[in-house]
Amino acid sequence: DKAMSRQIFFRAKVLRPNPMTAPGSGWVEGFYYQDLCKGEVRHFIKNCPCDWEIDPKSLGQAIGLLDRNGNDVYEGDIMEYKNNIGVVTYYAGRGQFLLKVKWLPPITMHNMKGTIIGNIHDNSELLNPTKL
Repeated sequence: DKAMSRQIFFRAKVLRPNPMTAPGSGWVEGFYYQDLCKGEVRHFIKNCPCDWEIDPKSLGQAIGLLDRNGNDVYEGDIMEYKNNIGVVTYYAGRGQFLLKVKWLPPITMHNMKGTIIGNIHDNSELLNPTKL
């Protein structure tokens, strides 16, 4: 069943990177879950065989689209599209991910082929007020 084959996955920064299990960038991808540890809610990403505790502020969902270079696009990515720079943002009222550009209405991402140039956690300097 095609509808059942869609996978929803996430990307986030590891809280305590371990060079033995996490990539050097500190970013991991996989399935997101929460667990209760000693009365405290903690956040994790699982990508078999590893589980990583992550910073929930860095969590972003894959939106199911690829950029111009074939990279998965995630919520929080900074993209360049037609000489504009914007942030991939989820709009709950519209039930979809859109590219938020400061001087334009949000751009629908369905057929857009922009280029990922960073993300809001590692590259916030790309959000130059004159461009966004």
